[in-house]
Amino acid sequence: MEKKKNFNTDDLFSEEINLDLPELTLGESIDDIAGFSDDFWGIHYHLGNNQEDTRICFSYESKYVPKILNLLRKGFIAVYLDFITEAEEGDKENVGSSYSFDLVTPGGYGMYMRYIHNTRGYQDTNNRIATYIQFKNLRTKLNVSEKQYYLLDLKSLDKAELSGEENALYISVYDYRDIQGDSSVLPQLRPLPGLKGIVYNGKPLPNLHIPEFPKGILRLKVNNVGQGNWNELQTRKKTRLVYDLGTNIEKKSRDAYIDKLINSHPYTRKPSLIISHWDLDHYNIFLYMNRKEKNQFSQLIVSTTLPSLTPFMLLQEVVQNTKIKLSLVDNNPHLLTAPVNYINVQNKQLKLFACPMKMDGNKFNTNESGLILNANAEDKNILLTGDCTYAQASEAVKQSFANIHQDKNHYLVVPHHGGGHTPNYQTPQHCNIKAAVISVDELKTNKNGIVVRRRYGHPTIEAVHHFIKKHGCKLLRTDYANEDIIIS
Repeated sequence: MEKKKNFNTDDLFSEEINLDLPELTLGESIDDIAGFSDDFWGIHYHLGNNQEDTRICFSYESKYVPKILNLLRKGFIAVYLDFITEAEEGDKENVGSSYSFDLVTPGGYGMYMRYIHNTRGYQDTNNRIATYIQFKNLRTKLNVSEKQYYLLDLKSLDKAELSGEENALYISVYDYRDIQGDSSVLPQLRPLPGLKGIVYNGKPLPNLHIPEFPKGILRLKVNNVGQGNWNELQTRKKTRLVYDLGTNIEKKSRDAYIDKLINSHPYTRKPSLIISHWDLDHYNIFLYMNRKEKNQFSQLIVSTTLPSLTPFMLLQEVVQNTKIKLSLVDNNPHLLTAPVNYINVQNKQLKLFACPMKMDGNKFNTNESGLILNANAEDKNILLTGDCTYAQASEAVKQSFANIHQDKNHYLVVPHHGGGHTPNYQTPQHCNIKAAVISVDELKTNKNGIVVRRRYGHPTIEAVHHFIKKHGCKLLRTDYANEDIIIS
C-alpha cells in the first residue's frame, strides 16, 4: 500500500494551502502537521502534540480535526472574537454592535494584509502591534459569541467602509453604519470548533522566583482605571509587584488618557508584573507602553495559554526588545486537574495559583484560565483574582489559609469586576473579610442628571448583596471613590 504523503504547510490558514482531503487521515498525516511554525525566538506556533518539543503549541481536540480541515480553504482566515460592545442609548456616533476579532496566525495576518492591499489599496504604516479587525455599527447582530474561534471569509468584507485606523491595536475598522440591515454584506463567519488556543506543550518549565519584599506593612493599591484591572502590592510606599496592567477595552490607542495613567505611575524599584489572563482590559496599558516604559519591570509572569496573535506578538516584543525576564506558568489542562494549582514562587509572602485552561463545550474560556495571586502579610491577607470564577477564588483562599491558625483580616479584589458569575465566595476558618474591592467603569448619567446603569452592568446587584449582606464586609468601588483605592 502506498504511504500517505505527510501534510505539512507553513500556515494552515494561508492562501498557499491546497487541501487534498481524500489523502488526509487521522493517522500519521495529521500527527505530523506543523502548520504554525514561525521561528521568532524559540517559542513556536505549532499544531501537534509532540511532548519532546519545548514549544508553545496550538491545542485542539482531535475529533474536530477532519471538520477543521474541511472548513479551511482559500479566502478564509482564522480569527478569535475577543469582545463585543453595544452602543449606549443616545450615542449617535455608534449606532449598533461592535465586534473585535484578533487574528490567530502570522500567516493569516499576512494573508489579510495582502488582501486589503490588493482589493482596497490600503497599506498599514503602523510600526506597533496591530492585529485586530473591528466591525463597527452593525445593526444586524452577528450570531457569534465572545472567546470563540471563527473562520472569516475575506471576500465578505468588500462592501463595508474601510477605515485605516492606525494605532497600537487595530489594523483596520470596517464601518457598517450606512448599510441598512442587508445581511448579504455582513461579514461571513463560520465556527472553528475544537481549537483551544496556544498552550505550552514541552519540557518542564523552570521554577518562578519573585524577590522577597522588605519587612513592613503591605499595602494594596487598586488603581482607578474604569472597567479594567491595574493592582499593585506596595511596601514602604514603593511598588514591589503589579498584578494586571489594563483599562477600558474601548481605549484603542495611546491617547491622552493612557499617557496620563502611565506617567502618573512611575516604577523605580523594577517590580515584577503578572498578567492574570489575556483579556485586553487586563493588559492593554502594557501593550501601549514604549520600550523604556516596559523596561520599568524586571519580570513578566504570564500563563502559557494565549488565545490569539496579539499576546504572542507582545511576548515576542518583550523578549526581543526589552530587558524584562519572561517567566511562563504552565496551565495546560493535560497537566492540571485541580480547580487551581499552587505555583511555588520562592517568596514566603506570596502564593501564585494557575487555573487550568477550560473549555465550555466548544468555547475556550480565557477568563477562567488565568493566574490568581495571594499575598500574606503580618496584618492582612490579600487575594487578587483577575476574572476567575468564585469557585477558583474560594479554592485559592482556602489553600492560602491552610496554615493560618488565628483570625486575619482578608481583602479581596472581586473577580470579573463583580459580574460574570453567580457570586458564591466561600471563605475558610480564620478568614475575616474586611473589604471587597471592585475595579469598575465610571457611573453614567443621562441628560436629566439621573444616574443610569453603566455600559457593562458591573457590578451586578447579586454581587453587591453577596458581599454586603452575606459577608458583612465593606464594598469599595473605584466608580464611587473616583480615585485609586489604597488599603494600608
